[in-house]
Amino acid sequence: MSQHPHHNVVILGTSPLAITEAVWQKSEGKTVINLDDKLVPGGAWTTIKHEGIPEVEIGCHIWEVEKGATDFLHQFFDLNLVPLEPQPRILKRGVSIPYDWKMNLSTGKYAASKFIRFRFKEFGEGMKSPARTFTLFPRKYLYPKGGANELHTQVMRKIESEQLELSLNTEVQSVQIMENGLKLYARNGEMIACDELVLTSLSSIEKITFEDGSVMMPETKQIDYIHVHLLMETSIPKAFSYERWMDDLYIHRVSDMTSQVEGELQSNEKLLCVGIHAKQYHGSSHEVLLEAITKRLKDRKLIEQNAVLKAHGFNVFPSYYNPPAKLTEIEARSNGKISVLRSTSFTYSFFNQALRYAKLV
Repeated sequence: MSQHPHHNVVILGTSPLAITEAVWQKSEGKTVINLDDKLVPGGAWTTIKHEGIPEVEIGCHIWEVEKGATDFLHQFFDLNLVPLEPQPRILKRGVSIPYDWKMNLSTGKYAASKFIRFRFKEFGEGMKSPARTFTLFPRKYLYPKGGANELHTQVMRKIESEQLELSLNTEVQSVQIMENGLKLYARNGEMIACDELVLTSLSSIEKITFEDGSVMMPETKQIDYIHVHLLMETSIPKAFSYERWMDDLYIHRVSDMTSQVEGELQSNEKLLCVGIHAKQYHGSSHEVLLEAITKRLKDRKLIEQNAVLKAHGFNVFPSYYNPPAKLTEIEARSNGKISVLRSTSFTYSFFNQALRYAKLV
C-alpha cells in the first residue's frame, strides 16, 4: 500500500467549490490536497468533445440567482458573466412559466407547512435561505459566456496560480477516524493521512469508522446525468436559453449552447444540449432516442420542421447524492474532523460559504 505525505486537510473533489475551499484552506496556513476519482479536474464543470461538434460543457446547467455568489464567482475566477436571453422557463402540461416562479411555488409550500403547525420561528429562519423568495418579475440569470468551457479554463488557471496539490484517479473507499487524525483508504490501494477531511454533498465514501469503533455505511445514491448534444442545421423558430420540462417522457431539460461556441459554427447551425431521463436512455436505442427527441424539439418549435441533424454525441456523467441528515450526523460524530460543503446547488453552495471566502477577493 502506497502512502501520501501527511496533510492538514484533504478535500474530496475538484469542482469549482472544492478548488475554492482549497485556496481558502491554504490561506489559513494549512497543507491541502484535493482527491478526485476522475482523470480531469472540474467535477461536473468539465467539457466534452464529440466528433463533429466543438468542445462544450457536458450537460445543461443553470445558476440560481444569488447576487453575492455570482459577484464572488465573477471576481475569484475572472468570469465573463452574461444574462441568459431570453429568460429560462419551466414547461409543464403545455404551460410555460418563467423559471423564477418555481421559487414562488416552493416558498409558498414551505410557508404553508410552517404556518399550519404554528412554527413561525422556523419559518423566519428558513426564509433567510436564498432558495426562499417571492418574485413577480423574472430576475436576471447570469452564466459564463463561454459556458463550462470558460469556467473550467479558469479553474485550471486557479489550480496553477495557487499551486494546488491534486491527486486524480483517486477514489476514497473508506475512512477511519482516530484520536489524532484520519486515514483515508483509496480503491487504488493508496492511503492518505490527514487532520481534517472536507466532504461535499456528492462524495461517495462507502464506509466510515468512528473513534469509538462504530461503523457507518453512508446512504450514497448514484445519479446518472445523461445528455445528448445535437448539432443541427436549422434556425430557432422560438428563441430560448434554457427550458426545464417537468412532465415529458424523454426530456427533462434543454439548453441552446450556440452562443457558447460562437465563431465555431456556420451561420445556419445551432448547438443544443438535451437532458434525457435515465429510464428512457437505458431502455431505448440511440436511434429511437434521437427520433423521439427531435420530434419533441420540433413540436415545441425549438427547431424547424426541416431541421437536419449533422452530428450528435451522448454522454453519461455519474454523480452522487447523500441525504442532508446523514451528512449532518457524520459531521457530529466525527468530533470536528469531518466537515461538509453542501453543494447540490452551485451558486447556493458559494452563498453558504460567503463569510469564509470573502477574504479571497
